[in-house]
Amino acid sequence: QIERMPSPYLWQCIEEMETRFKSLQAQLQSLKQTLEVSKQFSTEDFDILTVIQLQEQSIWKVAADLTQAQAKVNELRQLYTLYEKGENVLEQAREEEISYQQHLDSQLKMMMIKNLPTGSTAPGPSSGGPFGGNTSSGLFGTSSGSTTSVFFSSA
Repeated sequence: QIERMPSPYLWQCIEEMETRFKSLQAQLQSLKQTLEVSKQFSTEDFDILTVIQLQEQSIWKVAADLTQAQAKVNELRQLYTLYEKGENVLEQAREEEISYQQHLDSQLKMMMIKNLPTGSTAPGPSSGGPFGGNTSSGLFGTSSGSTTSVFFSSA
């Protein structure tokens, strides 16, 4: 196999390196310009405390505006409730949300009940575990009298 000297791969690598070099050179030039601009401004003229105080004032103003907006929304909601004579859509939406949440809760309970272990896999009074059953000795020594569990009833 005969190839030109140097190979095309070498030329491709050289071109990529030149592209990277130019990119890095541009970034370095940008950083130099930024540094020169920052040197023009004195840090003594720049008061951090004033900037922080202005930011705090702005934050409190936004919080006050939000509080006023929330008060207006609540006022409009109350006026709408008073104005509504027949079907109150806000109350209806609240009731739908409550019924939906109750429906989800009942479905969750049913899924939990369906997934409870049944039969011989669950320790109970008939299986004789450490906390109840028919064994005369358990985790806490011999039992005196009753063989029923504190946690499971024998009925």
